[in-house]
Amino acid sequence: MPTKNSQTKAAAFDAVAASREWKQTVAQTTAGMTMAERMAWFRSQSSIPAIRSRAKTPRRTKIHA
Repeated sequence: MPTKNSQTKAAAFDAVAASREWKQTVAQTTAGMTMAERMAWFRSQSSIPAIRSRAKTPRRTKIHA
């Protein structure tokens, strides 16, 4: 009867650590940016073309009558 391999498994992906690292990197990158600059930066990082294209166009403001 074959026995199970007793080698240790490779470390599993640590999603919490990866998320924390991503958040710290984003915080450093966007530090000092205005809200509009941050929104443009996030849109430029998107892989969705419709969102990415909005980073290149100025945001429309509402005109109150």
